[in-house]
Amino acid sequence: MALDDVPPAEPMSPGAERFSREALKRGAGHAGVSLSYGDDPMQSVLVFPAKRPTGPVLVFYHGGNWTNGSKDWFTFLAPLLNARGITFVSVGYRLAPTVMFPEGWEDGLRGFDVAVRCIAKFGGDPNRMFVSGHDAGAHYAALMALKAGWRDALSLPMDVVKGCLPISGYYDFGVNAGFKTRPMFLGAHEHKGERFASAVRYAYPQSPPFLVTYGADDLPNARSQGHDFVRALRREGVTAEELILEGQDHYGTALAIAEDNGPWIAAVNWMTGNTG
Repeated sequence: MALDDVPPAEPMSPGAERFSREALKRGAGHAGVSLSYGDDPMQSVLVFPAKRPTGPVLVFYHGGNWTNGSKDWFTFLAPLLNARGITFVSVGYRLAPTVMFPEGWEDGLRGFDVAVRCIAKFGGDPNRMFVSGHDAGAHYAALMALKAGWRDALSLPMDVVKGCLPISGYYDFGVNAGFKTRPMFLGAHEHKGERFASAVRYAYPQSPPFLVTYGADDLPNARSQGHDFVRALRREGVTAEELILEGQDHYGTALAIAEDNGPWIAAVNWMTGNTG
């Protein structure tokens, strides 16, 4: 996919546009199997099977400030993970302002559900599902890992998410969360979505383990929220590790996770119990 083929959305910042071009260039030539879970073109997933699967499945949600982005952005992760036997799934979801929270997040749940139910056909183990994402996708992944209720609604086991690896994300939308303006995806003030959207509110001792990653030069709010999130998880008895990528800003962090034998991929192997 070329940048011009990314579905129309809110304007991207110059940094996001540069990242989009670089990410799509790095992912060119890596084709996944596309599966739909709704009528909208954004409601689809890409599955990248490993040639020699070892079982773990990483389900990834792209970023884009909840208002832009594409599941094709993180195609470049597929070869790195597949080479280690990990099945990779990149999930698309509808964006604001076309839909408001929680509809985009609920799309992510449906995409995950599709992955769980079909992944054995691609060599993945439905009992070894992990979630990750960057920026807005990190928020959706964290909320999925912590919030109860959606698993029952989809007839999935409570422990279906075995671990969460959010990157440069946001986990608190309260009045002191550090946002200069109200994020568009939350809708109007009377929507009162801040509490429901705040993943930090849902931490409980039986939550899956977390690896929270951000760049040393990341956006200030991503750095502070990532650090505070780890502390909040630990206070609730959740296993939580913090990975800070030195010299990386918000978009550099998103690209640096694909460094072969880098700290993030090593952490993925550790969390997933991967032997590949």
